[in-house]
Amino acid sequence: MSARPLTWATVAAHLPGYSADASWPAPADVAERTAIAWNEATLAAADVDRHQTGADAVVDAVFPLGLAAGRRGGVEAVAQRISTAAREASTRLDDDTDPERVVRGLLAQLTTAARNEVRRDYEPGPDDESNRPLLRTYIAASSDNRARTDAQRAAAAANVAWTHGLQDGWGQAYWAANRIVSSIRDSEISATSAVDGIPAFAWLDDVADSARVIADERPGRHPVRLARLAGSSKPPSTAGEDRAAQDAPPVTPIPRNDGPDKGNRRPRGM
Repeated sequence: MSARPLTWATVAAHLPGYSADASWPAPADVAERTAIAWNEATLAAADVDRHQTGADAVVDAVFPLGLAAGRRGGVEAVAQRISTAAREASTRLDDDTDPERVVRGLLAQLTTAARNEVRRDYEPGPDDESNRPLLRTYIAASSDNRARTDAQRAAAAANVAWTHGLQDGWGQAYWAANRIVSSIRDSEISATSAVDGIPAFAWLDDVADSARVIADERPGRHPVRLARLAGSSKPPSTAGEDRAAQDAPPVTPIPRNDGPDKGNRRPRGM
């Protein structure tokens, strides 16, 4: 006798019990996606493979949702951290001197780069492995010993897929921090100017390091710390920053240094 198909309502009823450790709640359509994926995958599966087949299908359906949410949240967090540092440094500048007006323009360009990174559309290619679940996700999705019914097994798999997707997506903000800063760092102005009394490129490296800390934290169980690292205030109007960025001298690239980041083995650029 074949098992009865799952409904989104039965999955939704069990999701809260398996998502207590998730940093962010799953969106409302996760239950429906989970039920559809489980039912379609197990319809013709042999009894011995049903549970694994169903859990794998749920991972494939839910993981991309978590990945997109995690990536979006991580990028917004690192971009806000970089923008906050730029605005704070800008308030300490004196517009009465040409060098500091140049630096203000550099900081405005940095803020613009951060804002553009948040707005950037990310469409992974078919061969982009970073957009796919790792083996550990498939294993964990079918390893919850508390699950006794198909609805519970599907809900457990959905929670694993959502949480792992969040974590993996959030970690990709590391590269967003690199892209934001490297667009400004590798320029003639950065090499010849100073921010807060230190060379601009060194100041930018420090800002990038602090942003990468947020990406390395992942959403995990540190929402309060992440909010503090990212800054809690909403960005003010950017009209003045846009004008400053337009009036600033153009950023002229100089030869890149793609060696490891300070204290980090990952390369600076993408």
